[in-house]
Amino acid sequence: MKGAAGHTRKHAGGGKHAGTGKHRPSAAQQAARKKWQAAGAHAAHVHAVARHSGHPTPSKWSPNTDVACCAAEALAASLRLSGRPVSDQDVLDLYWLTSDDPDAGAGLWETIEAAAMYGLAGVRPLDARPATLFAAGVVLGVDLAERHAVTVDGHGVWTWGQWRPVPCGLLAAADEAWAITWP
Repeated sequence: MKGAAGHTRKHAGGGKHAGTGKHRPSAAQQAARKKWQAAGAHAAHVHAVARHSGHPTPSKWSPNTDVACCAAEALAASLRLSGRPVSDQDVLDLYWLTSDDPDAGAGLWETIEAAAMYGLAGVRPLDARPATLFAAGVVLGVDLAERHAVTVDGHGVWTWGQWRPVPCGLLAAADEAWAITWP
């Protein structure tokens, strides 16, 4: 049954897993989030708030499996744009750090936190700040017919491992944007 803003009642409000270990950030994750938010707020001279996308209902895709891992794939595209190789298995490994269900998907911020804690392809991001410009390497959370995450690259985006020209309305549908700094 659908609730407000396209969320199912199951996921609206985040009550399903509230207070469980699955969605309770560790002290280190909370400290990293505060550090990144404070740095982003200082740089942009505005109050930076990481938007929690909750349980997205993303398109399902992953390398060789049927897993809803678009946030992990978008972060991998950002790392690839920095010149580092990222395998399909690296993408799946990051996804499984954020979810134990192939259909659940994972929020973009939770995926960034997992990469900061455990790394992606052996690399941890140095920084993640809310972005105001959609420059190359910026990872976007978009709300189209389904939740999705993409990485900006020139006049297109990396989505599901392929570069595509920016479709009409995609940038307008972006409700979160993260500039990721890799070593």
